[in-house]
Amino acid sequence: MATTEAGARVVGCTDEVSKYTRVTPDAAKASSDVVAGSKYLVLATATPGGTPWVTPVYFAHDDLASFWWVSRPQARHSRLIAANPQVAITVFDSSVPIGRAAAVYAEAWAAQCSDDEAAREICHYSARSVRHGVKPWTVDEVTRHAAFRLYRARTARLWLLADDDGPDYRIPIPLHPSPAPSSERKPK
Repeated sequence: MATTEAGARVVGCTDEVSKYTRVTPDAAKASSDVVAGSKYLVLATATPGGTPWVTPVYFAHDDLASFWWVSRPQARHSRLIAANPQVAITVFDSSVPIGRAAAVYAEAWAAQCSDDEAAREICHYSARSVRHGVKPWTVDEVTRHAAFRLYRARTARLWLLADDDGPDYRIPIPLHPSPAPSSERKPK
């Protein structure tokens, strides 16, 4: 699912920051460093009526554009994503001293990957798992009759909470445009 203008309005992505311009080098590097240095993200989901639920999940990422995790479809957050794909994500290091936390915040659209998408994308999750000392994941572990599924969140908006001893100020981070999946591309 590509972020559309209609989808952008639903999440509130209509300001100039959401026009998908280039990330400034310093803010982009700081945001990427926070994400690369963390193993878990906090995934915020909500019922269609707005009741919130948060879950920590081990994740893999494609810079700041996509985040992947593996979950059971019966898990509460998975069921909530099926009913309401709008999610929020926070990535931060909870081990730093008070007042020194840098964090990345994202609004995103999440979904369970289809079997074809999982076949193409499990490599991201598997490679990061191996780097962290876990066995590689295979497509057979997240498709068909397997207990787990691969999920992906595509970032719509992103902010950095800088480690600058200042007030709680979030810096908007514009995103690179990402090509729509081939199934969503319009013929010329």
